[in-house]
Amino acid sequence: MSAILKVDNLTCAFNENELFQGISFDLVPGDVLQVFGANGSGKTTLLRILCGLKRPDEGCIYWQDKDVRDLESEYFENLAFIGHLSGIKSGLTVSENLEQQCVLAGTASTCERRNVLERIGLAYYATTPAAHLSTGQRRRLALARLLVGEARIWLLDEPYTSLDETGRLLVDELLLKHSHGGGIAIIATHEPVGPEPLNPRSFTLA
Repeated sequence: MSAILKVDNLTCAFNENELFQGISFDLVPGDVLQVFGANGSGKTTLLRILCGLKRPDEGCIYWQDKDVRDLESEYFENLAFIGHLSGIKSGLTVSENLEQQCVLAGTASTCERRNVLERIGLAYYATTPAAHLSTGQRRRLALARLLVGEARIWLLDEPYTSLDETGRLLVDELLLKHSHGGGIAIIATHEPVGPEPLNPRSFTLA
């Protein structure tokens, strides 16, 4: 099976200190890659580079054998990024936050949005302002981003943060379904990603 995402010799420095050097990997449909490393090792920076929020000092990223710098929306429309912070708007209700995510993704009818809220366990809180949610509930709402679009590449920064056991199982289920559907995921994490059938690849940033 041919690689659809290739990372070649990525290097990044911060304040003249090298975060990482010469990172290369190829991912085929169904691959899950977990990136381990201590705080400050560059895990989040790597994800930011992959989603276009930061430029590397050296190296290239290829999507379906094309340099992403030569692509406009084709690559970025296939990305779903969930950062360490949930990125939820506190002034909007749960439903309004989800609706905004759907508009950005260009998907999901009202009925589908209702199903998404049920899937992430927040249907009861649809009209609740996000400011009133617990940290774990806000994290669940952020995860809804993975359900409203058709992104083939998921970039997840510490996806288990603030989640209870049920929430962690939800992440595992979403990853397994995404992988079986031919999607790929790159996950910055301090802990191994489950479930066992996922069989993720991994590397560690020093």
